This record gives sequence, structure tokens and C-alpha cells, in this order.
Amino acid sequence: MGADVSSFLGVDYGSRRVAIACLVLDEKNPDAVVAQVWVRRYPASDDVYTVLGAAYDLMTAADTAMRPLVIAIESPIVGANKNAQTAVKLSMMAGALCAAAGKGTSGILLVAPSTWKAEVVGRGNASKSDVVSWLRVRHPGLVDAASQDGKVDQDVVDALCLALHAHRSVGGRG
Repeated sequence: MGADVSSFLGVDYGSRRVAIACLVLDEKNPDAVVAQVWVRRYPASDDVYTVLGAAYDLMTAADTAMRPLVIAIESPIVGANKNAQTAVKLSMMAGALCAAAGKGTSGILLVAPSTWKAEVVGRGNASKSDVVSWLRVRHPGLVDAASQDGKVDQDVVDALCLALHAHRSVGGRG
């Protein structure tokens, strides 16, 4: 990429899904351009280690393809899950994604949801609909990229906002 153009990845996940969004930003033209979106949902029939391996491979492929300056990965919410097994699986997923991202040359941010929401949307306790509304006003093209068949994919919206957070972490606007 050129000297004024950088890419940033945002990663949102659950125990059986991963959404990765890559934004390419040109400092001379502040409009974000979605370069690529990867979304994978893993079937319940796959064991946890198969899912973690596939997520690791997906993160590695995205990092290799886009060579982002910074990757922002949502951190697991400590104490939010009443089910200890789910909390462990989310932490394992975060670890697999961070390990894959760590193989590249990108900076890695593990970001609490309240932190990226406060930075990007303006309120750390923003609801899912607040995040979509903010993105629709500030970056309507990004909402289009997060939509399929007229339905907005919240995982992709969150990944896009995490990519915006990654951009802001190096002094970008957005």
C-alpha cells in the first residue's frame, strides 16, 4: 500500500463465529473503504478445537492478505457470562485469534467492548442498535458492507467499528 494508505482489521467473535473486517484508509481522503470482510460460523457438530483451529487459520489468512497496520480484537467480557464453559470458550477463541495475529507484523489491540464503543460511538454502554445507528450516520457505506439481503450483520458492524478503533489508536480520525 502507498505511504498515505493503511489497512486496519477489526475482529468480533463468539464461541462458534468470527467476523473480521478490513478497512483501508487514505489519510488524504478520510472516507473508509471496506477492503474485505470475512465471516465464518462454525456448526455445533464441530468440536471446540476444530473451531479454534479454523478461526486461527482465518485470522492468519486475513492478516497475510491485508497486512494491516493494527488489528483490534474484542476482548472477552469478564464476568458477563453466567456459564463458565462459555466464558472459557470465548477466552480460548480470543487466544487463538491473538496468537494468529501475533505471527504477523501488525500491532495488536485486545479491546474491551466498552472501550471501543466509548472511543468510536461515544458511549461505552452503547447498545447494538446504537452502534448500527452511529455507523449509519457517520459511515453509511460501511453499513451497506455489513448488510446482506437487507439485513445488517451485527458481528460485521462490530468488526468494522473495531477496525475504526484500530485506526484511531494510531491517531486517525474516523
